[in-house]
Amino acid sequence: MFRKVCIPITNESLSIHAARAALDFAHKLNASVLFVSVFAMPIIYRSQSEEEVRLELQKNTEAFLETWIEFAEHRQVPCSTIAIEARASGIAQTIAETALQEHCDLIAMGTHAYEGLNRLLLGSVAEAKLEDISHKELVLEPAKGRRIAEVILEIAKAHHAELIILGTHGYSGFERILLGSVAQAVAHHAPVPVLLTRGVEREKIVSSQPLAVI
Repeated sequence: MFRKVCIPITNESLSIHAARAALDFAHKLNASVLFVSVFAMPIIYRSQSEEEVRLELQKNTEAFLETWIEFAEHRQVPCSTIAIEARASGIAQTIAETALQEHCDLIAMGTHAYEGLNRLLLGSVAEAKLEDISHKELVLEPAKGRRIAEVILEIAKAHHAELIILGTHGYSGFERILLGSVAQAVAHHAPVPVLLTRGVEREKIVSSQPLAVI
């Protein structure tokens, strides 16, 4: 189904969290991965020339990607890496074009989940990439007394989905018994692969946000 997974990656905590989940997913599918890290040229070059800055950024990005080669080897997942400068079309388009050129059939990445003014000001590379998808559909389905997991499975079947991606609270013990888990129910009964990613506490995300973009 998915033979090559493109994983855009930066040194942000949320990006790293998403990349690790995607790497585990690729391992289960016996798929290879392509780690992509996009760097953007700064506006001010100071005492260095533009080419010197570009070479330094390229070198640092490649060094960062080397650590992910080690992660992939530990998980026994075939991998390759690309460190690339953002094109004039933007980081989102650079990622999308790179994934297409490298024949990837899945892109796995995290989103900051910004809301309100933050979302308007900062935008979202994840959302921008969604705009490049040739076909997408939004389904709003009321549960009407049915279990949510059941509704999700019915929609996935009706729309011939090949993959279901869900977040999970990561409850355990007594909390899990009381609250249950939609993600767990879907995973147990789905006829197609299910990718579950555990949520990251928002305060941890906010406190460790360097100004970088996947």
